[in-house]
Amino acid sequence: MVIKLTDHLRPFSHIPGTFVILPKSHFALKIYPDLIEVFDVEGTEPKMIDQIGLSIVGPVKDFTIELDLKKGLIKVWGHSPNQFWRYRIYWDGKIHYITEKGLLPFPSKKGIVPTLFSEQMSLGCNKKINWPYVKSRLDLREIIPLWLQLDLMVPSYKINSYENTLLQEVALEIEAKNKNKIIDALQNVFLAGFEDIFVPRIKDNEFQGFPKKPLNEINTPLLLIKEGAALIRSLFFKEMNDQLFFLPLLPSLFVCGKWVNRKTNWGNLSFEWTKGKIRRITLQSICDQRIYLHFPKEIKRCQIREINKQKGTIHTCPAYVDMLKGKNYLIDNFES
Repeated sequence: MVIKLTDHLRPFSHIPGTFVILPKSHFALKIYPDLIEVFDVEGTEPKMIDQIGLSIVGPVKDFTIELDLKKGLIKVWGHSPNQFWRYRIYWDGKIHYITEKGLLPFPSKKGIVPTLFSEQMSLGCNKKINWPYVKSRLDLREIIPLWLQLDLMVPSYKINSYENTLLQEVALEIEAKNKNKIIDALQNVFLAGFEDIFVPRIKDNEFQGFPKKPLNEINTPLLLIKEGAALIRSLFFKEMNDQLFFLPLLPSLFVCGKWVNRKTNWGNLSFEWTKGKIRRITLQSICDQRIYLHFPKEIKRCQIREINKQKGTIHTCPAYVDMLKGKNYLIDNFES
């Protein structure tokens, strides 16, 4: 029994000059049909460090910039009067530009297989991720899975403080367990703290009137991705030593969803929920370990069995599993 997800991790834009984060790095790129501008976004303000002309003959039709958050790269393509062209950009210690189709001033290189990130979340929204429409809809069911995926692909930094910021407001609402106020607080961080396709910023340069900054200037803006994702994750799952908490603070907006290949200290887990209630969990153990499972208080009993075995056992919640290294377990048949 495997919990699977369809891949919906490719936000895109057709707008020339869209600013897009480069996964696994501290750089972002403004991409036009005939020009690429490279910025270092580690500091308080983006700093341009390079410009690359492409000698593209216009007008360009169907121009598209796509951020592939499954493979951790950017793809760009379009139609010129004389050719279709496409290239990809990725980071592995330096920025690579690789021609896939057409005549471009980049090398053609076959067989590059970037790192694949297996952890993934879905919150039941399967619309095309055309970024200007995503920003106008402001639906966190679309935004959060992308945010968490990007978190896997940015460098780690030590946070100094986020006192008196929009990010702190999210933390305070979580601490107070104000489930639905958390949604408003996260939307504010997203609006003020990100430009175009997930390029983080300390200052709201769209002047939207927020009374606080998303993050203090003593921090790198990239911490908005990391710290924001950590707060978001705590709504759906928490691990404290051998104690696992499922859906500990689920806002009503997220009525259904799946989270697959979530790494923990003892192995991987995947789980899904519908109508706001946990439905199924799979556990893949990498060690011998007893773990304790905590669910929302309305859940009284569940069934636990080793996958590929017919018979399970009914447990009163909170439940525990004595896991054996290399074994897979299924938890389902939740009862109120």
